Amino acid sequence: MGRRQQPAWPALLVGLLLVGCQALAEDRGPGTTDVTRSPAGVITVTSVAPHPTSVVLATPSHTCPSDGLQPESTGVIGLILAEPDEYVGREVTVVGYYRGWDLLGEVGTGPPVTRSDWVIADSTGTIYVAGQHSFDQGLGLDPISVEDTKWLLWLVGGVRVSQRGQPYIEPHQVEIVGGTGPRTATPMPTYPVPSAETRVTAVIGSILAKPDEYVGREVTVVGYYRGWDLLGEVGAGPPVTRSDWVIADSTGAIYVESRGAFDRALGLDPSCADDTGRVVRLFGVVKLGGAGQPYIQPRAVEIAEEVVPIPTPEPSSERVTPTVDAGTATTSGYVVTGGDITPEGLVDAPRTFAYEVEREDASLICVTYTAYPPSPFGGSERSKIRLDLHAGTILIGDYLEARGRYDESTNTLIVAEEGDYITTRPEKP
Repeated sequence: MGRRQQPAWPALLVGLLLVGCQALAEDRGPGTTDVTRSPAGVITVTSVAPHPTSVVLATPSHTCPSDGLQPESTGVIGLILAEPDEYVGREVTVVGYYRGWDLLGEVGTGPPVTRSDWVIADSTGTIYVAGQHSFDQGLGLDPISVEDTKWLLWLVGGVRVSQRGQPYIEPHQVEIVGGTGPRTATPMPTYPVPSAETRVTAVIGSILAKPDEYVGREVTVVGYYRGWDLLGEVGAGPPVTRSDWVIADSTGAIYVESRGAFDRALGLDPSCADDTGRVVRLFGVVKLGGAGQPYIQPRAVEIAEEVVPIPTPEPSSERVTPTVDAGTATTSGYVVTGGDITPEGLVDAPRTFAYEVEREDASLICVTYTAYPPSPFGGSERSKIRLDLHAGTILIGDYLEARGRYDESTNTLIVAEEGDYITTRPEKP
């Protein structure tokens, strides 16, 4: 008998990993679409020439690229929210105010894709914009600063709908076109801002008594910093991360979800009893933990005696590369994009999947694995790795944890060897 010919597909896998991860990292070059509505209610969609996909960081007096004049807030978002199915897949142009991480509570729900998603508001409504590191850093705006909600943005992007049916915009180009500066665009609508009151509040007791009535609501709390529940006032473990800390006002104590930038800016030691006398002003949203434990997700926080500025990353158009040691490594974060990268036309061949994951430090890493068809070889390869996927497949927006071999040259974690795994959940545990 002649030698059995080896299948050709194994030689393709290395190339697929490199090409797939490079493709995930490239910007897509969209065209733009102008959406107008006549007095009779007829919606007209007009395609125009594509805009460049590079991020443009404009000065406060930067003019709108389309007409050379300071733009007015558009009336597009309300139409998208009213009929999202009509807009899915379309590219739209929105001129509206930056709202960071929904600082004014206008959307009132969590982000649809990643925890870095931010909000834009025009004259008819508000909508999330999928957080993309290069755009966000290029703008140089702080998603936790109420002061930055005065900036007017020009956004071109595609309308998408999340797994939960929530519409959002995937950005293709975004720039600052007005706001605080030498010239002011359309006057900013008046919205309530966090209270500057310095007296200790009496809010927490009401939240603890009726948490269901407060879930999703924004609250302002002025109270004493208690670090990692150093005085035992909550009497339970943290609801989100081991770094969650406690604030106590005149009616009770509650956990605050740890956010690295906030915690570092406060400069308080969660393990030091000496810091439990400091008064903190907190603005955030009430949430419920997995065990029904109420806590506050912070949107702004400061020492009440003096304002503590929250650090803003230096603007950069470069992608942040995570710090991962070569060899076997683990990683975790939210899935930003990705899927099956196997070339079309291959039958009964392994299928390679690549996903871009945003880690907690805002860096991006590519995670790949290969699914093998039924065969003795495929069976032995499948048994090496563990896939524990809550939805049966990896979804955009999932929280992903993985172990694999890190390839520094391609910034890729390859899940393929004995003991490697990928686990997904709808939210961070």
